[in-house]
Amino acid sequence: MARVVPLTDAKVKAAKLPEGKKQKKLADGGGLYLMVKTSGKYWRMKYRFADKEKTLSLGVYPQVTLKEARNKRSDAKKLLEENIDPNQQKRADKIKATSKDKSDTFDDVSKEWIAKKSNIWASSTTKNNQAKLDKHILPWIGSLPISDITPPEILSLIQRVEDRGTIETAHRLKMICSQVFRYAVATGRIKSDPTRDLNGALTPVVCNHRATIVEEKPVGALMRAIETFEGTFVVQCALKMT
Repeated sequence: MARVVPLTDAKVKAAKLPEGKKQKKLADGGGLYLMVKTSGKYWRMKYRFADKEKTLSLGVYPQVTLKEARNKRSDAKKLLEENIDPNQQKRADKIKATSKDKSDTFDDVSKEWIAKKSNIWASSTTKNNQAKLDKHILPWIGSLPISDITPPEILSLIQRVEDRGTIETAHRLKMICSQVFRYAVATGRIKSDPTRDLNGALTPVVCNHRATIVEEKPVGALMRAIETFEGTFVVQCALKMT
């Protein structure tokens, strides 16, 4: 693989579009490049997130200098190290800048919801739900104002899990998102739960019927499994009652 020679201010300033071409890329390294078009010169950064190649817009030259573009590249890489999509963060920052109430992000509301429910949930249920939020949900929509989150954005994060074959977990993520959104409805943050538009969009869970357990040892094993069940407290109680 050829080594990328970093750009210089002089090279960026002198960059021109060859005759007959619609665009030209000048690489600086670390995913950063200058896209030269007939309409101007644009800073872009190529990166990967959730196994997908993406492009981040970093501004237009000369309003954004080479040094400033490199600083933006460094900021984006820091976000990636924290498992945050730079494009998603950029959108969240833009929305927050024009939002009247900047505190009502999905993360903020989920914290309130967890705090309320932890009083009635088993500690294992609280821990499991928080773990799913931290791993599968918050990195993608946590920083977004809850009133601006769309059904396709929720579906996208759920499908990342679904694509790995963990269908049951995907449905649990939808359930957790729905409960956070319904709490937001109840507290006046939003008017409706956007996950209701996802009905039928996920792969259905295949149920396997099993024979009734009648012996003492297997029943004990079942009760221990119910104690570590990752679903809601209500479902856990229903399983015990059954």
